[in-house]
Order: sequence, then structure tokens, then C-alpha cells
Amino acid sequence: MTPILSVIFKRLLIGLLTLWIVTIIIFAAIELLPGDIATEMLGQAATEESLAAFREKHDLNRPVHERYFSWLAGAMTGDFGISLANQRPISELIGHRTANTFFLAGYAAAIAVPIAVVSGMLAALYNGSVFDRVLS
Repeated sequence: MTPILSVIFKRLLIGLLTLWIVTIIIFAAIELLPGDIATEMLGQAATEESLAAFREKHDLNRPVHERYFSWLAGAMTGDFGISLANQRPISELIGHRTANTFFLAGYAAAIAVPIAVVSGMLAALYNGSVFDRVLS
């Protein structure tokens, strides 16, 4: 394997590992929040039967590690689950915002890349000058 491919492969692995660790931390942090999500969603006046049905419907009665790996398997296939707030698929909610995100990222790149290239060329042209040090 060429050195550049080795670096790219290593960076991809580090990125995936970081993403995995972040999902674990977020999942654990949500679990550590005080209160019960079923009670929060249904209110204090909810009956035990309705709370049990809510927990069963949303798999909240399963152990944390089982729910995490179930979510992770779904996330790898694009199924992030159902929003508790409005009962719609999360991937659908994200999908509507993806176009605007890519539009904004494209414009940001269209502005940033030419500025970065010109700045880099000028810094190389005036190597060691005040201009080079300011850009660095």
C-alpha cells in the first residue's frame, strides 16, 4: 500500500472510531438524565398501563446495551428510529434539512477554497516574510 493510501486509511479508521465513541458518550449521557422519558412524554397523570405500553412500544424496557446496539445497527442502514416529539422517522426529518446544509457547505467551500489557495501561494512566494508569518 502506498504511503498516502496508508495515511488515508488510518485517518478513516480514526474518524470512524471517534464517531463510534461519540455515539456511545451521547447515548450514555441521555441514559444518565434524571427522570423517565415515558413519564415526561405522557405526563404525571399517566397510568402505569399507559407507561408500560409506551416503554414496550419504544423498547425502553430493554437493557441499555441492547438498545444501543439495536440503534447502531439501524443507524448503519440509515434508520435512526422514530422521533418521540412528532412520531415521524428521524431520517425523514434530517433529509428535509440536508439540501440546505449542502447548499450552505458548497457556498462556504466556494469562498474558502480560493482564499486558502491564494493565501498559500502568497505565503510560499514570500517565504519567511512578515506576510508569511501573519498567514501562518
